[in-house]
Amino acid sequence: MADAAVDKRSNAVLIVGAGLSGMQSGLLLAQRGHAVYLLDEAPGIGGSLHLLDRTFPTDSCGLCISSPTNATYCPSIECSLHPSITPLPLAELLALDGEPGHFRARIRRNPRYVNVERCNLCGDCAAVCPATRPHPHEGDLAPQKAIYAPPPRAVPNAYVIDMAACIRCGKCVEACPTGAINLEEQAAEETLEVGAVILSPGYAPFDARRKGEFGFGVLSNVVTSIQFERMVSPPGSTRGKLVRPSDGRTPKRIAFIQCVGSRDQTVAREYCSSICCMYTAKQARAALESQPDAEITVFTMDIRTFGKGYDRYWDSVQHEGIRFCRAMVSKAKQHPKTGHIALNYVSEAGEPKEEEFDLVVLAVGLESPQSARELAQRIGLDVNPYGFGETGEFAPVASNRSGIFIAGCYTEPKDIPDTVAQAAAALQAARLNLTAVLDAPIRHEKLEDAQDVYEDLRHKYDARLEMYQSGQEPDYWFVDQAQQQLDDAELYLSRIRQQGAVQLQNVQNEVARAAQAHQEAQDALARLLREVDTKEIEAAELTVRAAELALEEARGRLADGVLRL
Repeated sequence: MADAAVDKRSNAVLIVGAGLSGMQSGLLLAQRGHAVYLLDEAPGIGGSLHLLDRTFPTDSCGLCISSPTNATYCPSIECSLHPSITPLPLAELLALDGEPGHFRARIRRNPRYVNVERCNLCGDCAAVCPATRPHPHEGDLAPQKAIYAPPPRAVPNAYVIDMAACIRCGKCVEACPTGAINLEEQAAEETLEVGAVILSPGYAPFDARRKGEFGFGVLSNVVTSIQFERMVSPPGSTRGKLVRPSDGRTPKRIAFIQCVGSRDQTVAREYCSSICCMYTAKQARAALESQPDAEITVFTMDIRTFGKGYDRYWDSVQHEGIRFCRAMVSKAKQHPKTGHIALNYVSEAGEPKEEEFDLVVLAVGLESPQSARELAQRIGLDVNPYGFGETGEFAPVASNRSGIFIAGCYTEPKDIPDTVAQAAAALQAARLNLTAVLDAPIRHEKLEDAQDVYEDLRHKYDARLEMYQSGQEPDYWFVDQAQQQLDDAELYLSRIRQQGAVQLQNVQNEVARAAQAHQEAQDALARLLREVDTKEIEAAELTVRAAELALEEARGRLADGVLRL
């Protein structure tokens, strides 16, 4: 009976969003013995981290910062190799029913149209594909074929088809030497049994076209910070070289405009995105390394460098000859012949000015992805007015729904160190919640079942105490939790025994009443025998027999009750 109840509960954890935060939570949970489902709507796990060639404030790759220990591989590969982690790319959470310890997650696995096992990354399919689409990060600066390969560190590293761009000509099918492509592949749904859920769906960059005064999407030499990040990164389409989109020339005068889509009431984005100042400093330094004679100007309202080592990093960038102008740019326009971008602004002295630049970079802020907002609505989570997940003031990773936790940029825009820290907090909150749910004693009406539960919990407490004393388990909370559960089970067992004692007394009273009725029937029979009334004697004998049967039944219940106690 006890085992059947326990089997319905699971210690597995579903993580929605396989970027930096999701991978950090997944690796730590897997190391602690939990089965992990790592789900992401993208074709591969890894998220936006694959865009970064360097991170502030160290200017190193920084990918391994998401690994709980010194990584042998990048974290996306570490996740794919861990036996307790099941990556689920191209998947989405459709519904979530149940309660902590026993959630039923209905997911949809969207088709890739390319068999991962057969794909050898030869690229023959992309070579013959006639359809193109904007690159998800570089946009029209580096168009991508409808069939394309994810970033090299993404998992799985195999081609995928974007059916929104595909024209179904079938040329890729004919060109594939391994027969890996199936244009008729269909989506499939499945249900996962999990005990807890962590949501870390990441962020979406602000759409710079909403700030029409800067001309993004119209003026060819205005790019976003995401596009510029790829431009200064060796894995990008320009292999780390600065290139002006309009004519392919190397830009000399470069302007950065800060707070595009942040701290701006006109686009309902009053919050600070927290990372833009620092990534601009990083990109400006990278631009100088690529083009030492570049003249770089940063237009900003003010500077917010709040992380560890960030002020020192910013000061070092200032000493490298980068000019900082405290002003808000009001308009950008492009010269039709030269391609230069003229920026209008008011100086700190209050004078209207206009300056020309070869290239303008818009430092876009971060916002909640639309898919994350839709997910919150489907599974009943609260979000704030900006679409980020709502948490408690003193529970920064707990959602309004018990057993569901949120982390990373889904709570608010944040940098890598804060993302890693919050991912660890989310996994610990999920683990503590699961421990409390899975270890809670199951209530039973039968005394023997309650005794079994009590003995199981007593052995669990002894084992955890021994692990803590030997140093195998550093957190005493797990010992204290087992002690509380043991105390609860003991109280429950005592209550059952008390209830049994009351029931036993009731049976004893019933036996006494039955014995009295039996005696009265015997007396009546003896009296009738003296009077020699045959009919009444027969009736009296029946009454005596019935009383004897009632007495035997009551004594049987009494014996059974004594044995149980």
